[in-house]
Amino acid sequence: MTVLKNLATTAEPSLAIATSPDPNPVDPVPKSITQKIKGGIFLVVGYVLSPLCWWNDLIINLPIAYGFG
Repeated sequence: MTVLKNLATTAEPSLAIATSPDPNPVDPVPKSITQKIKGGIFLVVGYVLSPLCWWNDLIINLPIAYGFG
């Protein structure tokens, strides 16, 4: 059986590592106070709506059940 060689398939793979121009991609600037407040609000709302806390039953589930009942 004859093997056909194609330049695209037989080319040597490049071992060069691509580097970014910025060696430190992490932004060193701290978050603003509004971003921290927004994150805190999301944290509290996520905790209250979490099925793992008792606040979910007291604040969310009971009023919904009472409203449908």
